[in-house]
Amino acid sequence: MELEDVMALVHPAIAVVVVFPIIGTVVNAAWQTRQRRLQVASGDKSKIPPTVGPEHLKLGRLLTGAIVGITLIALAYSIYFKSILEKDLWKNSPSQVVFIALMFAATIASLVFLYQARQKLWRGVF
Repeated sequence: MELEDVMALVHPAIAVVVVFPIIGTVVNAAWQTRQRRLQVASGDKSKIPPTVGPEHLKLGRLLTGAIVGITLIALAYSIYFKSILEKDLWKNSPSQVVFIALMFAATIASLVFLYQARQKLWRGVF
């Protein structure tokens, strides 16, 4: 197995080991949050703790970061091994490589700004 083959397995492995369990936890927290809201709306006292809503929010943000992260890993693999190395893009078109690197940086910055945004308008922008 060469380095390229190992790198091809990193993205799916992270998805299976990290993202899929987070998805299950987020869905469970969403279901509990909904059940709690329905019980409170009907006038009953809920046995589900009120902290399930904020926990769902935290897990959702973690899931967002994990999905963006593994997507960037997959794109980096595809771009680096299939374009930059095979077509010797760094020597032929260095401006394109710099542009790709800037797009990766902008995506990461957008995710950071999304975490910092409090108003709905800015959350929609990022």
